[in-house]
Parts: sequence; C-alpha cells; structure tokens
Amino acid sequence: MNYQLSSILDVFRKPSQDLGCVSEPPAEIKGRRRHLTAPGAIAGALLEAGAWSETGWMGPARWGHRATLLANGKVLITGFYSRIAKIYDPASSEFRLVGPMVRQHGVYSTATRLNDGRVLIVGGSDAPHSTEIFDPESEQFSALYSLRFPRSAHSATLMADGRVLVAGGEVGPNNAGLAYAEVFDPVTGWFKTVGALAERRTSHGAVLLQDGRVLLVGGEHIRPDGKPGDLRTAELFHPVSGGFEATGRMNFAHENLWCTEPQVLDDGSVLIVGGASARCAELYDPLSGRFSPTGRLLTSRSAATVAKLPDGRVLVCGGYSISENGVAATLDTSEFYDPASNDFSPAASMREGRQQHTMTVLPGGRVLVTGGWDSAAERDLASAEVLWCAPAEVGEQAS
Repeated sequence: MNYQLSSILDVFRKPSQDLGCVSEPPAEIKGRRRHLTAPGAIAGALLEAGAWSETGWMGPARWGHRATLLANGKVLITGFYSRIAKIYDPASSEFRLVGPMVRQHGVYSTATRLNDGRVLIVGGSDAPHSTEIFDPESEQFSALYSLRFPRSAHSATLMADGRVLVAGGEVGPNNAGLAYAEVFDPVTGWFKTVGALAERRTSHGAVLLQDGRVLLVGGEHIRPDGKPGDLRTAELFHPVSGGFEATGRMNFAHENLWCTEPQVLDDGSVLIVGGASARCAELYDPLSGRFSPTGRLLTSRSAATVAKLPDGRVLVCGGYSISENGVAATLDTSEFYDPASNDFSPAASMREGRQQHTMTVLPGGRVLVTGGWDSAAERDLASAEVLWCAPAEVGEQAS
C-alpha cells in the first residue's frame, strides 16, 4: 500500500494522549541516547515517547523467527537460517550473542518459556524433528529428545501444570497440515503422544484459556481438491483427559495465526484478528463456545503481530494487505483494540514496514518489535524498534 508522506506525519503529530502513550519517557531514560551497533547507523537519536524509536541492531536479518521474554526482562531471539541466537537487553537497548543454538531451525519454529525460566525450542522448517532447551543462567543451548512427529508452523502452548502442548503444523512438500499432538514434560524431558486433533491444521493459533483448556483456532489445510484452504474451525484440548473436542465455528477465515497470535483478554474471552483482504476481528467466549464479530480493523492485515498491553488493550502492528488489484504490500501502520468499546483506533506507525516479525511487551509498558520482511524493498530486516506505551488512563488524566 502506498502512503502519502503527509498521512504518516499526521500520525506522529497526534498528541500522545490520543495514542494512549505517556507524554514523557520514564525518568530513567530521560536524556539517554541510544547506542546503535549497526554499521553506518545514525547514533544519538533520542528515544521519543508516543512514537516508535530505533533500538539496537538485531542482525543478522530474520523473519518467521521467535522472540521470548525471559524472567529477567530480557528477550531471547531465535530461529531463521542460522544457529545464531541473541538476547536483547532493554536497559542498554542492545543485542548480544548467546549460544549458539544446537541446530539451525529455519522459519516457523516455536520458543516457549517454561515455569522454571528455561526456553523450549521446537521444530521449524530446517529441523522439524529437533528440540532444544535454552538455559538463561548459562546462556547456552542443549539438545533434547526428538519430537515424535516432525513439524513446522505448529503451536506450542505452556499449560497450567507446566507441561507444553505441541500441536498441528506441517511437514513435507505438500504442507497438508498435521492432526498429531504431543505433550512435553519438563521434569522428564520427554514428549508423549496425546489425542489427535479434530482437524488437520497448520499456521494456526493456540492459546491457554483461564480455565486451563487450550483453544486452537483457524490455520490452513489442504482441501480435497488439493489446493490450500483457510480453516474457520476451532477446537479445545483438555489437559486432564488428553483429548480434543470441536468448539464453535469462526465467522471469518484468519490466516497466518502462527504470527498473528490470539490474545486472551481480561474477561477471559479471546480476540482473533487478521486477514489479508478483510478487516475482520472476532471474540471467542469460552463459556458459550461461540465466536462473535467485534469492531473492524482500520486496515486489513495478515502476518501482523498482536500483543495484549498491561492496561488490557491490544496492539496490532504491521503485516501485509492485499489491494483490489491483488498486490500485496507490507504495512508500517499499527492500531489499538479497546475491549471497553469493542473498537479499533490508530497507533503510531513503525519506522519500517514489517510482516512475519515479532512483538514483545517488555516490563514497564514498552513494546519491542524485531526483524520481519519488507516486500516493498524485497529484503529481510535486521532492525528493531521500541514503542513507549502506558495505560490509556494516563493519557486521559494528563489531557
């Protein structure tokens, strides 16, 4: 999508309270200048509240990767076509090397923080059988037992009992979608097969509900005619029985939910957004098992990132949109979803358009995005940005 320069500037000129962001950065960063490690980068730009600011250089470039918030507030970056892993330190705004990883996992692996602080890495396009563990104390990776079923573009969900449900995904040239699921036990280090999914699915979304069940939604599969198709179905996993059961049917097809992850809201409902040619969003009610439309995205977007903020709102960033003539364009725009009004409103635009990137909510209301793919420039991204955000009430009280 082509944006006029004036429209981009208008977003940044909006008062910070309109964007739901603090009018000033926290006291500890006032006047502090960023240190950029990228060759040729313009260092010394001030962090600006209410707008995205460049932060340390993630390099190497990557998309379809993972960013995992550690217990110490730092962020582990894994995945893509190398064994290089990095940690982002919000205090210094810098990335540094750790590891290396045991295997090159390629794109669409998963990285799940366990209750003991370690991070479980599972599958991916280049290592569909492989799993490994990152230890934040030693900052080293170690190999685990192989998956029972190879997979990529799957889901890996930490459950209330500390185990991890690994479900669905794809493997092989036809990417038909898998109905297999297994559970990782961090005590034994083993993967155990559990019941089969109600439907084959890959690139789906999965989230832990407040009652302990796991909701799996959407994704893709291969239709009987041999062509890929988007799913509107959903199902629930019961940790005690180890079985799956179908639940309500979505009103819209939401693709790329591996990247655009569903979000559990404060009232226990689940927000699902996204679609390259539609501005659709809907809520899942765990009590009734039904989906209902809610609000409309300001821009249709797929392969975006979604994250729930501490004040209960949800931030949606980037992705791509398909125009009427069928051209896909990477987006730099962002927007907020407010559960109180069931509506979307503008947020500050990122400095670069990104799709298949990561977004992580840091301690203190900061939001970090890393990497991604820019279709306009046809390049992988090694950059990262930070948005200083605070509860909407702060901006309203300051107005």
